[in-house]
Amino acid sequence: MDPTPPESNAGDSPHPDSPGDAERDFRRRWYEAHHERFVADQEGYREQIALTDGFAASADEALELLAELKRTLDLQLFVEGMRAWAVKPTTLAFNGFAGQMLLNQLLKRSSNPADLARLLSQSLTVPSTDAEAVGKIEELRTYVEAIKEGAHPAPGHVPFLLSYFWALADRVWWPVIWSSAASFIEFVTGEDLPGGPAERYQTYLSRVRELSNDYKDFEMTAAWWQETWPVFLDEVL
Repeated sequence: MDPTPPESNAGDSPHPDSPGDAERDFRRRWYEAHHERFVADQEGYREQIALTDGFAASADEALELLAELKRTLDLQLFVEGMRAWAVKPTTLAFNGFAGQMLLNQLLKRSSNPADLARLLSQSLTVPSTDAEAVGKIEELRTYVEAIKEGAHPAPGHVPFLLSYFWALADRVWWPVIWSSAASFIEFVTGEDLPGGPAERYQTYLSRVRELSNDYKDFEMTAAWWQETWPVFLDEVL
């Protein structure tokens, strides 16, 4: 699968810290060796395919809840609908700290639910450019910083929540920043991702695109790697 960027993405600049050609080729071969081992693990491969098929099957219901939020700005109704959706068998790993619990905390801490409903309806809608994606993350992060008490809600969870919804709407162009995928990208590239939420996703997005044109395959490989590593690859060694 070869993702075609939205037309307005054509002007996006490469990441300023992009590696050179030789380093990029080595990273890609290192990733591909892991992907080949993952595909060869028939049991692990079937398990990940079933999970990602469930992700796709769950998309319509979540996106309808988002569409209803846009129509009504009823934040309570949206969060309650998401709670029910998050625990369904096909829903993939949304019912945790960075997904449903973040929505719950936002609802609880917000003093103006209507304003938050507008912000969420805009933020969760799939962006048309990389720059817009970074802007959406930064805008919601700023809001979270303003309402948090202690460590919660956690601004660092914003990229997962938004990228999850973007991938539900457009699986081809927007990878989800799963914790397993973030760890795997650091392992494959030998670089730590930035700590700031917007910069973290921007760098993650760039690094994933350097490795693979199929984000679903990348995320499945990362999830398998997290459960299986260390993986010894004779070809690379």
